Amino acid sequence: MNDIEIVLDRPRRIRFDIKGLRDLERVLGKPVGQALTDFMQLGAEALAIFLWGGLRHEARNLTIDQTVELVQGFLERDGDIADLRAAINDALLL
Repeated sequence: MNDIEIVLDRPRRIRFDIKGLRDLERVLGKPVGQALTDFMQLGAEALAIFLWGGLRHEARNLTIDQTVELVQGFLERDGDIADLRAAINDALLL
């Protein structure tokens, strides 16, 4: 299984294992395929939830609110939301 690395508060690896995908579906209340539509429209909520699902393999206790804080810090350090979205997308395609 391949990971996509991105530096948020520290280097993090985005990976969508079966547990992460299941968590996404539970939180979003719909299959991942349907939720991808929300993600592709770059909704802030969908972006945070997808990132959360992709980071859960390395931090099972990570919350969605903590993930939002990671995204906020990334953006405040001049991170590009397009890079973050691309990293999530790349991890989904692996």
